[in-house]
Amino acid sequence: TAPSPKQRPSNKETLLSVFNPTIVLCGLILLFYMGAQVPFSTWFTTYLSAFGVPVSISSLAVSGFWLSIAVGTIIFARMARRYQDLTLVLWGSVATLVFVLIIALWDNVVAKMIFTALFGLSLSGIFPLSMSLAIHQKPQASGAISGLLFAMTSLGALYSQPLVGFVSEILGRERGIYVGLGNSILLLGTVLVLVLVSRRKSLLRKVESKSQAL
Repeated sequence: TAPSPKQRPSNKETLLSVFNPTIVLCGLILLFYMGAQVPFSTWFTTYLSAFGVPVSISSLAVSGFWLSIAVGTIIFARMARRYQDLTLVLWGSVATLVFVLIIALWDNVVAKMIFTALFGLSLSGIFPLSMSLAIHQKPQASGAISGLLFAMTSLGALYSQPLVGFVSEILGRERGIYVGLGNSILLLGTVLVLVLVSRRKSLLRKVESKSQAL
């Protein structure tokens, strides 16, 4: 049911909610999430062509990547029943960085395709779980928060698309994947900052509850 007029936040409250540290960090997470995804979702056939893989095969690898995203989303949804959203985002970010490192550094083409699917699995839960984390901060402003996060995700695609093209053109098609690696590093770094912020908030709540008890 729609919130009553009294429950709806004012424009000022909605604007202030956007500057909540957790929401801002979730926006940055989705920015780098999309930056990590683009080299695999739209540039992977170009990347594999540098290793002599025909488009008919590399396009199947891209389909496998998207299949792993779909399957991974279901897996993370089930895991969210047992684990906290932020914990799963952290695990996914760590695995994402590990897998993209293997893809970038291992010259075996078959291994690249296999680990690309694993990369998709690890990446798949980050978007929905980050959305959940952000909206949980201010459910009454869910529309504004969702809009901000979708905008940040689109911005990630906006800057990473030409960046992959530039790197591929200047340094070689096999180097375009390093844009995904760089974004994966930034993604994990941002998640770690969010973990610290979350723990600090939790500690402050415990201190406040003890003070009230006294």
